[in-house]
Amino acid sequence: MRAKHFIQMAVVMMVVVGLGLGTAQAATISWWNGYPLSPGLVPASSSDLINAGQSTLSSIVLTTGTADLGSLDKLNDADFWGGLPDPTSWQTYSNGFGPSDGAIVTVALNTVASPLGYVIDSIITTTGANTNEKSQKFDLWYSLVADPDTYVLVTGDVGATVNRDGNSGGGDPVKQSTITGDSPIATGVAKLRFQFYKYSGRDSVYREIDVFGAPVPEPGTLALLVTGLIGLLCYAWRKRK
Repeated sequence: MRAKHFIQMAVVMMVVVGLGLGTAQAATISWWNGYPLSPGLVPASSSDLINAGQSTLSSIVLTTGTADLGSLDKLNDADFWGGLPDPTSWQTYSNGFGPSDGAIVTVALNTVASPLGYVIDSIITTTGANTNEKSQKFDLWYSLVADPDTYVLVTGDVGATVNRDGNSGGGDPVKQSTITGDSPIATGVAKLRFQFYKYSGRDSVYREIDVFGAPVPEPGTLALLVTGLIGLLCYAWRKRK
C-alpha cells in the first residue's frame, strides 16, 4: 500500500511541475511619455532576448504585410535614437519601422539552445516621431514549445493588446509601452507574434521592441525528485519483503 501511495504522489508531483510550463497571465500595460532612458534599456540590456546577434534569437520576420515606413531591422538593433544626435529630430522615418495595417512580425526564439522555451517577464515597445506617429496599437501573441504554430493572445486593452493614442498624452516625441503579467506573461514560449494596426488611420513608427526574460531552466530539480521517489519506492518494496 505504501508503494502505491508513493507512486500516486510521484504522478501528482510530475503533473504539477508539468502544469508550471505554458501558464499565462493577463497583461498589465503601463505608459511612459518621454525619451527611452529607462534603466536597462540604454545601452541595450543583455537580458533582451531578441537583440540582433543574441544567442536567444532565432529569427525576426515580417510574415504578413509590408513596411510602409523604414525597415524591420530597426525593431531589434538596440538603437533607440536612429543614429541621430538629437532625439527631438526623430522625424526621419527610415530610422524606425512603420508597419502596414494588419502587418504581422513573427519572432522565433532559439529553442535549440533552450528546449523548454523561455520565460517572458516583460515587453517594452518604443515608438515616436512627431505627435501623429507615436500612437501604438498592436496585438501580442505567443506560442509554446509543445505547439509552436498555435498562438495564444495576450489580453489587454479593448481592440488590441496595446491600444494607445499618442495624441492623448501631449506633445512628447516618444511613447513607450510596457507589457507585464502577474509574473510572468508566459512560460515555455517558443515564438512571439506582433500584429500591428493603424490607429485612427495614422501611421506609427516603432523604434525598438525589447523582450525581457530568460530560458526555462533544465528540470534538474524534477530529476532529483524522481530519483528520491524511486529510492523511497525501493525502500518500501524491500521493507514489505
